[in-house]
Amino acid sequence: YNLRVARPEGRVNYYVDANTYNVVATKAIVVTGGQTAEVNAKFADFKPVEGVVMPHTLEMMVPGAPSAITV
Repeated sequence: YNLRVARPEGRVNYYVDANTYNVVATKAIVVTGGQTAEVNAKFADFKPVEGVVMPHTLEMMVPGAPSAITV
């Protein structure tokens, strides 16, 4: 699923897995200081933590960064 949320400071698309309902990615269009930027994130390695399924891997693609940041 693709859930689109529009707010005054920008727009965010949440990509949700249809089978697990986990948010597997986001794409945010944000405006800050008069500049528009697109920030993408991918979530993976989902595991339960105290009964709540959480991603244990986050990969972010940020404008100006030489490559993706993986946490």
